[in-house]
Amino acid sequence: MRYLDSVLDEIENCAKCGSCRSVCPVFKEYGLEKKTARGKIAVCQAIADGALPFGENLHKILDDCLLCLTCVENCSRDVQTQKIIKAARAELYRVQAVKNRKTEFFSEKLPAGIPETSGLKYFFRQEADEIGRPGLSITDAPFIDGKDEVLEAENAVETICFFTGCFINHVYPDIGEAVVNVLNAVGVTVLIPKSQTCCGSPMAAAGDVEGAISLARENIESLSGNYPVITACASGGRMLKQDYPELLKDDDPWREKADALAVRTFDISEYLVEKIGANVIASKMKNKFTQTVTYHDPCQLNRGQKIKEAPRALLHATCGDNFMESPHPDGCCGAGTIYGITHPVTAEKIRSHKIEDIIRSGAQTVATGCPSCIKQLSDGLRQNESDIQIFHTIQIAAQAMGLPETPIDRMQNGKQG
Repeated sequence: MRYLDSVLDEIENCAKCGSCRSVCPVFKEYGLEKKTARGKIAVCQAIADGALPFGENLHKILDDCLLCLTCVENCSRDVQTQKIIKAARAELYRVQAVKNRKTEFFSEKLPAGIPETSGLKYFFRQEADEIGRPGLSITDAPFIDGKDEVLEAENAVETICFFTGCFINHVYPDIGEAVVNVLNAVGVTVLIPKSQTCCGSPMAAAGDVEGAISLARENIESLSGNYPVITACASGGRMLKQDYPELLKDDDPWREKADALAVRTFDISEYLVEKIGANVIASKMKNKFTQTVTYHDPCQLNRGQKIKEAPRALLHATCGDNFMESPHPDGCCGAGTIYGITHPVTAEKIRSHKIEDIIRSGAQTVATGCPSCIKQLSDGLRQNESDIQIFHTIQIAAQAMGLPETPIDRMQNGKQG
């Protein structure tokens, strides 16, 4: 068991106490043991011991996990459940029947401009129309295609590389614009390598380890150098910081480069607050954001990267007293990398609690640091006929700094709904 053998220590570390039952979003909806981390770890133990044979039906248990890290955060023994689940999915991926299932998972044709290696392909399932999931609106002008590789800042104090990720490149290029504009405004020149590709998070979540490793090597090469690397995507940031070194084992010649990339990768909020300085950001504000704003903690930013205070510091600088906390800001939205696609019914149940939480907060706008969460929450708010708007935290900062027109400006000026 190539992959499960690598996590046997994690499996054995589980005390079977069941504390994960109290926090797992999926277990809360169904109350079934197989939905919990403990239940899935028991299944993985049985597979590793040879007591449970491989079968395609196993994916129904192992795929039913958001990888939201809530169980990990609340585990007294710090069991890394996400590593165990990913390893088990990787073993299943090697089974021919499951490989065929993964192959048939997608439509034959992706929208123009989306490469086959992009994790966005998971949003174009053959049965997407049948389950009624809102589709992705793919931009006709990908962010990277429309950019020079070097965007100079006046009186530059530093140069960074911007890793966009698929969502920003193909779905939300306005987020990329906001990243560049804000960084340029604080004296940071932005390099945008055109050779960068998908971070590989969806592939790793689906069990396609070799596919994720291939993408990791491409991005490590693309982002080589000594510049800080900035992300505005929670999943992409976690991949570069933590998952690449884990995917590329100690004997892999790319491992040293992966470690070097990890230590110079920063989320945009982390970089602005901790490297540029909250006082510098505050000094650039021209018009504080006037709407009341609450914040949604993306799982892969908060629990995955331990970044919680930096986005809030940025919102305090841009919104002042208009920033408010919701009752449960770190509750999972149900997106879960590809979980919202593979398990739309459960994902909608989980999202409904988050939407109720946002509405109860009384905020007019939601800020977050994950494009996938933006998609998930936007769909939920529309479904509830709510006029609450959701934006990336950096878009709110760009608007408050009076930078080139953002979607928020267009909304407030009546140019879009």
